[in-house]
Amino acid sequence: MLHSPAPPGSPECKTTYGPSELLIRLSGDEKGKEIVDEWHDKIVKNGVVAKEKPEDKPWNCRQAVFTDPDGHELQFYFWLGTTSK
Repeated sequence: MLHSPAPPGSPECKTTYGPSELLIRLSGDEKGKEIVDEWHDKIVKNGVVAKEKPEDKPWNCRQAVFTDPDGHELQFYFWLGTTSK
């Protein structure tokens, strides 16, 4: 007979779960990378403190990072495309 696992946080649960990351790719051809700034401003306006403000990263994306109350990291990014050398 199969038993379903105990839900996380219950006394029967033997597995501990740590913080995780969620990457959210934003797209907005008409707005471009400014869409990251718009999302950042909307989230901050609702009382959330940003871990990292929007900035262009060396790995060729614009990114803003938030941490939720449980320690999970939410990364909003816009891909800037490939670079030519």
